[in-house]
Amino acid sequence: MDENRIFTAGEAETGTALILVDENSSENSILVTPGACACFTPEDVAQAGDVLEGADILLTQLETNLDVLPAVLAAFRRTGGTAILNPAPAREIPPELLSGFDIITPNEVEASILSGVAVDSPASAEKAADVFIGMGVKTVIITMGRAGVFIKDACRGGRFIGAFIVDALDTTGAGDAFNGAFAAALAGGTAVDDAARYGCAAAALSVTRIGTAPAMARKNEIEDFLLRQNDC
Repeated sequence: MDENRIFTAGEAETGTALILVDENSSENSILVTPGACACFTPEDVAQAGDVLEGADILLTQLETNLDVLPAVLAAFRRTGGTAILNPAPAREIPPELLSGFDIITPNEVEASILSGVAVDSPASAEKAADVFIGMGVKTVIITMGRAGVFIKDACRGGRFIGAFIVDALDTTGAGDAFNGAFAAALAGGTAVDDAARYGCAAAALSVTRIGTAPAMARKNEIEDFLLRQNDC
């Protein structure tokens, strides 16, 4: 581990997330106390500047303070690449900041809050996607749990990728699994739709296990899972 990438904030506690899982539906609710995660500074960004400038993919979310994201984007944009925002937990985002990202990956609740469109179907997901595209986002991917994901680009029509059917034990971290695997697939040169399917596979595997980080699938597990789907 590179200790230069570990930042501390003397005035705040370590960020914490408390997770509640419904024993009947396996759905979850998460209470987040950001703590030190809300204390990033431009100086911290500068310290990680060489990593940002050398990256092909930037994946970030909203568990840190928003005012540092422009500095992160500026450092990343010096050498290009694809910037992805997973807007979780949902909060108000200035349109000019949102437009700095190439891809946004909200779930139904986050898409509803940020777009003002109640998302509960592919049709309403497309309406929400159009709002984001109108703000300047190039590609919108709305994750819709066990239904799948809706994708729409600024220059291409909407399409829906169905989720894989599995016996869910705990949905906590499914969005993280999707986003991590999706970004990794993009970094490997996979096209957006195929990368989204790869992310869906990772999410499907994660919900069959208890917990968050321990539930994340490895690359070979995702690939084996996808091969089994193709054999069906």
